[in-house]
Parts: sequence; C-alpha cells; structure tokens
Amino acid sequence: MNLRVLFDPLYGAVPFKVHRLGVDDFFYDISLFDDEKIEELERIDDYARHFSAILNTFEFSRLNFLKQAGFSWLVYPSATHTRYAHSLGCWYLAEQALECVKVREPSGTKKNERFLRRWLEDRDLVEEFLLSLLLNDVGHFPFSYVLQMNPRYYSVRPEDVGVQLIRGEGEFFRIFRDITLGDSDIKYPRNVEFLSDALKKFKFVDVDVVSALISQDLSYLKNAKQEVKEAIPVLMELVSGLIDLDKIDHYHRDSHFMGLKITSISPVALLANMVIVPESFTEPPSARTELEDDGIMQIFSLLESRETLKDYVFGNEYNEAYSAMLNRAVDIFLEENPGPKKEVLLWTDHYLLNRLASSGNVEVVKLVKRIINGSPYVRVGKYFTTVPRKRTLEWVKKLREHLISYLQVEAGLDAVDTDLLITLSKGFLHKRKLSPDDWFRFDRIYDANGELVSTINKYSRRVEYFKGTFDKETPYLKIFASNFAMKNLIERKIRAEDFFSGEKFLEF
Repeated sequence: MNLRVLFDPLYGAVPFKVHRLGVDDFFYDISLFDDEKIEELERIDDYARHFSAILNTFEFSRLNFLKQAGFSWLVYPSATHTRYAHSLGCWYLAEQALECVKVREPSGTKKNERFLRRWLEDRDLVEEFLLSLLLNDVGHFPFSYVLQMNPRYYSVRPEDVGVQLIRGEGEFFRIFRDITLGDSDIKYPRNVEFLSDALKKFKFVDVDVVSALISQDLSYLKNAKQEVKEAIPVLMELVSGLIDLDKIDHYHRDSHFMGLKITSISPVALLANMVIVPESFTEPPSARTELEDDGIMQIFSLLESRETLKDYVFGNEYNEAYSAMLNRAVDIFLEENPGPKKEVLLWTDHYLLNRLASSGNVEVVKLVKRIINGSPYVRVGKYFTTVPRKRTLEWVKKLREHLISYLQVEAGLDAVDTDLLITLSKGFLHKRKLSPDDWFRFDRIYDANGELVSTINKYSRRVEYFKGTFDKETPYLKIFASNFAMKNLIERKIRAEDFFSGEKFLEF
C-alpha cells in the first residue's frame, strides 16, 4: 500500500490510506480472488495510490501558506498553524467519525444503529465523505477570515471558490491556473498537478457529491440516485452542519496553538457519543443529531473555547487593527489596479503582502510596513446601531470623511485618508444579518432520548448563557486611528455628536 503518514501535535500520526476490506498486506496473488473481490482490491489500490497524491497538488500545497487564524500570530506568536494542518486535522476526524459516529434510521431503536463506515459503504460514499473534509478549505482566501470581512468580497464564498478548483472549471479555476503556470518555464515534477486532474484518477469517486457537501448546493445532485440524495443530510451534519468536523478541529486547534486551553475538548469523545438520525420522510430530506450526556458536555466545552477565542483572540484590538489595516491597503490597491480583484483571493499570505508592499502607493506601503513591523493602529471604539439609514456603506463612507475632515480642519492635524479605518461586523449591512445559524442552534440538537437539549433542566442555564452570547452580536462597526492623539480626538467627537443614537441622525 502507498501509505503516507504525517504528524499532527493534536492527534499524533495521521495516515493517508484506505482500508475498505481490512486488507493490510498488498503483496497478494490477485488470481486467488473471485471477480467481485478483484474489483474491490483494484479499487483499494486505486485509492491508496491517489489519496496521498492530493497533498502534492498545487491547490492543496497553497494551504501551507495560508494562516488558519489571520493575524493572530502577531498577538499569539505560536498561532502559526495553517489551513494545510487544519485540513489534515479534518481528515483525521473524518476517519475517526467513520469508526465512532452511529447512524440510526428514523423508525429504528438503538439496536438498529450502525457505525458510519458501514452505513456509508452500503451507499458507496466513504471516499466522498473523506474528500469533502480534506478539501473543505482549498478555496480559502489569504489570511483566513480577514478578507471575508471586506464588503467588496461579501458575495464570494470560499466554499464556492473551492468547488471550482475541485471541479477544474469556472472563473476562479482559470485564474488560479494562470497564477500557477503564468509565463513561467518552471518544470514541475510529474506527480505535481492540479487538484481536478488528481481527482480524475479516482475511478470511483463522485465529484458531484463532494461539491454538494462542501458548497451545500444540492443542484450538483440532480442526476444522483435517490439513496445518495437521502444520505447527503447525514453527511452534511458532519461536513457543514451545526457541529461539523471542520468547526471541531478549528476551535480545538486554535485554542491549542494560542495557549488558551482553559477548557478540555476531546473530539473523539464527542464523536463517540453522537448519533445521526436521517429524516427521509421530510422534503427535502434532512437529519438531526442526538448526543449522549458526555457528548453534550463536549459541546459546551467547544462553545466555551469559541467564546474564549472570540473575546481574547479574534476580538483582540491589535488583531482587529491588523485586519483593518490589511483590508484598507487592499481597497486602495484595487482602486488603482482593479484588474486583480479576484486574483487577490487566490494569492497566499506572503504574496499578498509582497504585492502590496511593492505597489508604489505610499499609503499602501505605510500600512503594510506597520503590519510587518508590529505597529498596529489604535482602536477608538466599537459602536452599535440598529438604525437602518446608518447601516449602509454610503453612510459609513460619509462618516469616515466627516471624521477625517474634523481632524484636518477643527483639530488642525495633518491627517491623511489612511489615518482612520472602519470595519463592519457581518451583521452591519442589511443583507448580512447575523443569526445563531452562523455557528450553533440548540433547537436542532437532541439528547439520546430525542429531547431538545434546550428544554432539559440540567442544561437549560448553560443553553441560555450561550444563546445570550449570540443575541449580543448586534450590528456594529469599529473605528481605528493611526495614533493615540487622533484616537482621543475622534472618541470625543463621536460622543459629543452622538453619531450612533437610535433617535438622532448624523446629517452630512
């Protein structure tokens, strides 16, 4: 068997192999088996040769140069983990899920539960499940979530970009191919290829299923068998659901590398206490997740880890300042050079910084140099508003111009355009309302007896606490200044004119 083993600080050895029939020794005489067995052995050999080849593709190698947690490593120096490592972690958890997670038919009892591997083997979907977790992040942008907070990219989903790369079609694939090959005369080794070409060598993998699982777009399944369509909701619970494997590894990995392990998370313990129940009688078909008590406690630990990361890492004022600085640099760069707007999303972290640093624009270069030299802007404040008129890009633009004018005219400072930065929450604009669906909903998680977790007395207080953390995530914007003097002046100006009151409007 062509076995490749990689090592992960969270899980230890992560082997890339397929063992559908439990065959460990590949030095066998194939003539000893009947035709059906020979076909299965050829299939195993096909997967064993090609699974690890995916790691050598251009698209997957790019993940080595994308930080998992944006600029967090400038605040927590050990947080240098990458999308590549995260993808390997998702693969590992997918392998564990095959052996730990159980599936029960809607009308069945615990006696009718089957382990996920056997359930998927009957539907011929094991490899599609594994690939959907391994390739879930191939379409991610530089610096992880940072560019996703830029309004110019609100309409672009990393999952949709990834599906184009997986399928080898669409505008983003053509852009990536041109970036990778360009006019270069580099001769790559024969085993280095594009992801779509590597996947074509999998004779038995349905790329449409992988595409549907990653993008949650069921239109890819229009020609699929009915049993496949009914199985998809079960897999989506683990690939892109409320407590999917991507989220489990994401928060587990982030808390580990940032040294914020104030909670104990055991992903395997969570999976071992999980039962997925397909509800094929619904239209479209759906599924629900049931958890034993130990699994529910793991969910709470995961949510506590998320809250810690949100408050101390992603909500860290320096981390947020670096993100605001990069997005402003990208905006100015693209205003002068609109051509590479989509190319930017397929660059690596280092390449994006290098392009900005060599752009020739003085303000862009200043922003990048401050990022590189660890000199973040100062956060003026976080401001909330539910007034619709104030939740538009036009209003934010005018607010920014108004404050810069104040610094220049009234305060008499030599302020420039980039001395003031504003970032928006996902829910700030009308079309980007934030809801608990962005991460977790307790009204879709059940205990082992089929009761909603949110209605069980011993869990209700903790449920209310976490639901409250989502309720607090109302629309907001954050303002940053290039130095403390400007920060203090802007803070007083905002307070004096009451810009964000629900009753008063700032007229420009």
